[in-house]
Amino acid sequence: MNWLWFLLWFVLSAFVLGAFVWSTRILFRQKKVWAAFSKAHGMTLTPGAFMGSPQVQGVYGDFRFSLVSEEQRAADARGARFRSVVELHRQVPMAFSGAVGFGDLEQQLGGLDLPATFIPQSPIWKPNWFLRTSDSGKMASYLTEERLKALESVLRIKAASSLLVFDGMNILLRFETSDALTDGRKLEAIVKRMAEAARILFPLDVSAPPPEESTPEPGLIPAG
Repeated sequence: MNWLWFLLWFVLSAFVLGAFVWSTRILFRQKKVWAAFSKAHGMTLTPGAFMGSPQVQGVYGDFRFSLVSEEQRAADARGARFRSVVELHRQVPMAFSGAVGFGDLEQQLGGLDLPATFIPQSPIWKPNWFLRTSDSGKMASYLTEERLKALESVLRIKAASSLLVFDGMNILLRFETSDALTDGRKLEAIVKRMAEAARILFPLDVSAPPPEESTPEPGLIPAG
C-alpha cells in the first residue's frame, strides 16, 4: 500500500506545483500588460509586490481612471476571490442618487440610502438588472433610451459585472471580472467601450472640474 500513498502524494504535489506555476505566469503576464497600458496612456503605475498585482491610476479622456486587482471575501466568509476592477469616475453635480447594474454588485450598495426601485418601461431593460434610487421620478427622467443603450453596451460584456452609481457630487462606472485581463487588446477594448458609454451616461456639466490625476502616494512610480 505504500506505493499507493506515494502515488497520491505525487499527484497532489504535481497539482499544487502546476497551479502555482500557472498562477505565477498569469500574474507576470498581467504585470506586463497593465504596465504597457499605463505607459500608452500616460498613467501612473504601482507595480505591486513581487507576487502582488499592479495598479494603474490616471486620466482617460474626460474621466479619472483606476485599474486594480481586488480581493473580495465570499458571501459566506469561507474564502476569497480576486477580481480585476476598472473604474471611470468624475465629479458631476447630480440632483439625486442612484445605482443601476448587473451581477452581484448590488451587495455593495448596503451603505447607500437608495430606498426606491422601479422597472423602466423600455425593451432594452433586462430582468436580471437591478435599479435603486433616492428619487424614482428623477431616475426615470435620467434613464433615457440613449443612456439605457449606453449602459447595455457595458452590462452585456460576458463574464463580468458592472455598476453605474452616483450621488450628489460623483458618478462612477465600475466594471469587474474574474479575468486577470492579460490580453492587451481586450483590456483596451473594454476601457474604450466603458469610456464611450460614460460620455453618454455621465452628464459632463461644464461647471464640473475637469479630471485631474491625483498626487501619487509614496511608492507610486511613473509608468515606463
